[in-house]
Amino acid sequence: MSVEKTFATYPIEHDAKAHLFLHKIGAFCEKNHQWRVNVFILLVNERHFRELNQLAAGSSLDLVDLFKIALGGGGLEKLAFFFVIPAVQLFATSLYDPSGSLETGYAMTWQFSNYSDAVGEYAGYHEAMVRAYNDWLSEYVAYAPARFGGLAVIPNRGVDGALAEIDRVVDRPGIRGFVMGCYPNGTLAPVPDDDKVWARIEELGVPLSIHVSLTDTMPSAHKVALPGWGRIFDIPNRILELIFAGVFDRFPALQMVAAEVDCGWLPYVKEQIDNNFQRLAPGSTFPIERRPSEYIEEHFHFGFMTDPIGIQLRDAIGVERMLWSSDYPHVSSDWPHSWRTVLNAFSGVAAADRQLILAGNAQRLYGFGS
Repeated sequence: MSVEKTFATYPIEHDAKAHLFLHKIGAFCEKNHQWRVNVFILLVNERHFRELNQLAAGSSLDLVDLFKIALGGGGLEKLAFFFVIPAVQLFATSLYDPSGSLETGYAMTWQFSNYSDAVGEYAGYHEAMVRAYNDWLSEYVAYAPARFGGLAVIPNRGVDGALAEIDRVVDRPGIRGFVMGCYPNGTLAPVPDDDKVWARIEELGVPLSIHVSLTDTMPSAHKVALPGWGRIFDIPNRILELIFAGVFDRFPALQMVAAEVDCGWLPYVKEQIDNNFQRLAPGSTFPIERRPSEYIEEHFHFGFMTDPIGIQLRDAIGVERMLWSSDYPHVSSDWPHSWRTVLNAFSGVAAADRQLILAGNAQRLYGFGS
């Protein structure tokens, strides 16, 4: 099987056909252990599927070519399959039919950050993919905007494009915040020009999320022995980047969410960064005057799924800064038995604290009703 054949856009029209095709992929992987395979899927509606293909055709490159270029030439060692799938019910009805989510009894905040971070010089294609996702998202959450909250993706090929997309979708029903995959300038370091984006988000009064980490590369196969456990590795450095870039001194009302990074580690990190800051400050020219932990306590919220240590340390973390999530439909989720896990983890926790962590903080942050 050649690289050209294994990269594909595949319009799957029926749930059974989708599962059959993915089953065939799995069978191929089992027989060819030398390939490290990652399946990557973007859900778009039919209209955007046509538009993305037309955009690719207009550049004399198809969707496959663009992603092979984005990967530095492509190859199965990085990404074996890429699909742009229109109108598919792939894993559950609720992924495409919003009424399915209502049936679960959950209010849901949807976010997806990193699927288009590495399209390189093809800024127009990157922005088209972001628009396609945000349009799908806004259509989905508009079904029940009092129950659903959508976090629109901010494109990262320049501040002007980021601002344009923010203003394009912010007033749509159910859009309650934004998420970034890397900084608006397109790199992994904040620059002064990004201030225009921070200013606009602060003005709108909505939160800005980082989903686990920032990256400027495409998704790839897991390389660690135990995938998924180390979600905390990137976010402390991003927090310090923003603090020491003076972002929160210039935008004191800006609120951030570090999603799916847990929080039991936070008291230790706050202690250590304050200790180093106070030791080094007398002989340094740090651009901040307050302790770093103060910025964290005023500007960051932390999402977790199962973090009993974090719950025990809630007073050191800040009860009003903790956000429980089910992580449905990922492997970390205990759904449909989430409540059993919640009751166990929150045993002995005061009712007021439990209500804030499970619901109240999210209601306040994202503007849901009581």
